[in-house]
Amino acid sequence: LVSGASSAPLGDPDLDGQGRCVMTDHGRFVVFNVYVPMHRDREALVRKMRVLRALGNAMDRQRALGKKVILVGDMNLKADKRDVVRRARVVEVDRILAEAADRDDGDGPAGGEPSEPPSFPQWKRDVVRNWDRIVSALGTIEAVPRKTTNPTTKETFDRFRARVRLGPGGSQYVSLGQHEDTPEGALGCYDLSEVSYDDPSSGETVVIRNRNALSVDVLAELMNKVCGARWD
Repeated sequence: LVSGASSAPLGDPDLDGQGRCVMTDHGRFVVFNVYVPMHRDREALVRKMRVLRALGNAMDRQRALGKKVILVGDMNLKADKRDVVRRARVVEVDRILAEAADRDDGDGPAGGEPSEPPSFPQWKRDVVRNWDRIVSALGTIEAVPRKTTNPTTKETFDRFRARVRLGPGGSQYVSLGQHEDTPEGALGCYDLSEVSYDDPSSGETVVIRNRNALSVDVLAELMNKVCGARWD
């Protein structure tokens, strides 16, 4: 039996107004039924993490009232990093740079002859050697309007694709990623800045993604297109 229900259990008018969560009260326990949004760009990632944090707080409030809590719905999450396809796993480049510096193996961003210790694999040495070049290229990134055509219907669409400049004086253009519906979508996965938001419930700044963090497939693309290093 249901003794009560709430369409605004998160305690945040903005998030509750999106209709993403319903809580039903069954006396000794409550059920949270939630749809957590997907994310493909910076703003969507912030929105997703705000929902998850608010959901956790709402569940804790019910536990504090002595209720058992059941969570159901579409979380858009992975239970373990092994559930994430390898190309989508996140690489934190700053950790690799720090590891190289601690080893003092001469393979820092400025160059030098590496001693190539066996426990520091080739792909990491490639990243350390070429990271400054990648950062420099991404400093020129822009979202360029493109026309795409559906091969079946011949319908055309206004879309965007990321582009960087390489070579002397930036004379060479290289396209990155896929065609996206918005400039933000085209540029999002190449944004190396820290992602954070201010949590209104606690007043603290919550860091979602560290600086210089990107997926394996994006890093491999940059190594190939910007640096000429092909990874298997």
